[in-house]
Amino acid sequence: MLITIGEAAAPAPWLVANLATLLPAAITVGGGVFALWQWRIDQNWKRITTALERIRSFDETPGTRNAMMILKSPTRPIPLYDPREPPDKLYAPVTWDEAKWALLPTASDPLTDRKHNAIRDSFEDFMNRMTQIEMYLAAGRLTEKQVCLLVEPWAKRLDGRIDDGGLTRNFRLYVAAEHKTGVVRLFGRFGVDLTPTDADRAALAADLAGREA
Repeated sequence: MLITIGEAAAPAPWLVANLATLLPAAITVGGGVFALWQWRIDQNWKRITTALERIRSFDETPGTRNAMMILKSPTRPIPLYDPREPPDKLYAPVTWDEAKWALLPTASDPLTDRKHNAIRDSFEDFMNRMTQIEMYLAAGRLTEKQVCLLVEPWAKRLDGRIDDGGLTRNFRLYVAAEHKTGVVRLFGRFGVDLTPTDADRAALAADLAGREA
């Protein structure tokens, strides 16, 4: 039978016969697709929330806070020791020069001094936290934009433009010697190359010779 223009086409007989079966199936499939889409959104949001919480808690560990305070000031009292200690035993004045010597590679300078060990441990914590951020970035759980305000100031602090008596130089040498590749990659994202130079090694050798003289 011919269908004239403007005349509505009649549904196919098989569609009419199976409509009662097809409609629930279509609803079920649609619901499943929506549920999967929602689940993926929820999982992504949870990952982002967890990562952002990690960022917000970045300076909550004592070691990281100590390293940040040391980097900010040429000398200042730092709560280096066990928080259960009395205040007069908890805090110790720390200079950039002391931090420089605490950041000699562990293989060549096994420290026995309690203060230098505490300084090194603080910087180790700082580097570990930076490495965790790099891991989140590499896994796509965070973006550089999200971590920029936290990471970039410290990357720029350690870019070598501040004359801190060799602290930044020894930081570079320590990062290389201890294989802190996460820190290197993270700072590299913000334009700071932590690769030590021959000049760094020569300057450290001169410092070591002067200390032993």
